[in-house]
Amino acid sequence: MLQAVVFDLGNTLISCRSWFRIELETLVSATLLELARQGQLLLTDGLLAEADRLFAEIHTHSRTLEHELSAAEIVGRVFAQLQVDNSPATIDPALDTIYRACLPDVVPCAGAAETLGHLRDAGYRLAVFSNARYAPFVHWALDSAGLTPYLHLIESSDGIGWRKPSIPAFEFVLDRLGVVAHEAVYVGDYYPFDIVGAKAAGMGTIWLERSYSPTGPAADATVEALPDVIPVLQRWQQEKDAT
Repeated sequence: MLQAVVFDLGNTLISCRSWFRIELETLVSATLLELARQGQLLLTDGLLAEADRLFAEIHTHSRTLEHELSAAEIVGRVFAQLQVDNSPATIDPALDTIYRACLPDVVPCAGAAETLGHLRDAGYRLAVFSNARYAPFVHWALDSAGLTPYLHLIESSDGIGWRKPSIPAFEFVLDRLGVVAHEAVYVGDYYPFDIVGAKAAGMGTIWLERSYSPTGPAADATVEALPDVIPVLQRWQQEKDAT
C-alpha cells in the first residue's frame, strides 16, 4: 500500500530564479558582493569573474558526487584560493543574507497547496527532499510559499550530506518517513536526479514534465501539472487494492 509521497522542491513545488542562480552560478561572487556591501572586503579587478570561474569548476564536479558540498564548504574553498578570509564568522552571516534575499522571488507552483492538501487529507505522509547547498533556505522557501503545514518531513542534500541521485539520499528520507521504498512515490521535474535516482532506490516515480528530456529508465507516470498527481495515485491505490 502506498503510504508516502516525496516531492522535489525547485520547479516542482516552488519556483525561485534568484535561488537557482546562486546555487548554479553565482554562489561565491554573491557572497563576495555581500561582504563588500558590508564593508568587510575591497573588491579588486577580476575577483568576481575568477570567483564565478572557480565555482563553475566545483559545481560541475559536484554533480558527479554522491555527497553534497555545502554552500559554506564551497565558499570556504574558493575564498582560500582567492586569499580571502574564509572563516565561518565571515562566511556564515553573508550566506544567510544572500539566501534570505531570494525569498521575495519564491512563488508556489500552480496547484501546489491544493495537491498537498488533498494528499494529506487522503492519509499520505508527505515530504520534500531537494538538492540544495544551504539547508535553511529550503525551510524558509516552503514557509514563504505557505506549504510547510502540509508536510511531515523536509530534508535537503546539505542537511543530510547525500545528494540526488544517490540511493543513500533516498534511503535516508524513507527511513525518516518510516516507510520502505515500495510504499513511497517520488515526484520531481529533473529526470536524471529525481526519476532515475528514485527508481534506483526502488520507489515509484512520477515525472512532472518540464523542459528536460527524459534519459534513463521510464518513469512510472508522467504528468503535466501537480494536480494530475492525485488521479495517478488514486489509480495506483485501486490497482493495489484489487490485487
